[in-house]
Amino acid sequence: QLDARAMEALGLMNQGIQDTAPGPKREAMMIEYSRMLLRSSLYAEALIYVRFLKESLSPEIAAEAYLQEMEIMNRKGEFQDAFVQNKRMLAALGDEGMPRSLESRHLAALADTYLGLSAYPRAWKLYQEALALDRGVFHDDPDLYARMAEAAYRLNHFSDARDCILSAVNLGRRENRAEHLLFLGECLYRLDERSRAMTVFSEVENIAPQSESETIAKLK
Repeated sequence: QLDARAMEALGLMNQGIQDTAPGPKREAMMIEYSRMLLRSSLYAEALIYVRFLKESLSPEIAAEAYLQEMEIMNRKGEFQDAFVQNKRMLAALGDEGMPRSLESRHLAALADTYLGLSAYPRAWKLYQEALALDRGVFHDDPDLYARMAEAAYRLNHFSDARDCILSAVNLGRRENRAEHLLFLGECLYRLDERSRAMTVFSEVENIAPQSESETIAKLK
C-alpha cells in the first residue's frame, strides 16, 4: 500500500509526462516513471511504458526498458521467463551490449533469476560481481542484500549470509525488517551463536506482534 506522498509523486511525474512533447526528454521522463512504478510494485502499469520504450532510438533507454521487463518478471516469480528475456535482451542490444551504467543492475537481475531457478552457486557469484562493480545498485535496492543472503545460506555459507542479511536489516525497507531479522536469527543459530539468535528472535516478537514472523520467531 503506497502512502500519500508516494502517490502524489507518481501523479506529478505522470502529469509531467503528459505535458511534455514527444522526444528524448519525454522518453527520459517515462523511463524514470516506469522505474518508480516498478519500485512501487505497480508492475502492470510499469509494463505499459516499458514495452513502448523498448523501441526507443536511445540505446540506453531501450536497454533499460528491456532490463526493467526482466526485473518485473523476477519480482513476479516468472524466473524461466526472465531467463529467456535475458537472452532476448542481449540479442536485441547487439554488438553494443549492455550500457556500462546498467551493468551492475543487469548482473543483479540475472543473479535474481538464477536464485529463483535454484542455481545458487551461479546466483552467489553474480551477486558478488554486481556488488564489486557498483555497490550503489544495492543502495538503490537494499533488499538485494537479503536475496544475496539467501544464495549464501543455500550454499551453507552462513557467515556470508549473516553479513548480507545484516546489511538488509540496516538498509532495507521497514516493512521487511521483521522478515530480515528472522533470517538473521536463523543464520546466527546455524553459526552456533544461540544467545544472539535468541535476542534477535525476541526482537522480532517485539516489532511484529501477532504476525506470521512473530509466530515463527516464537517457534524458533
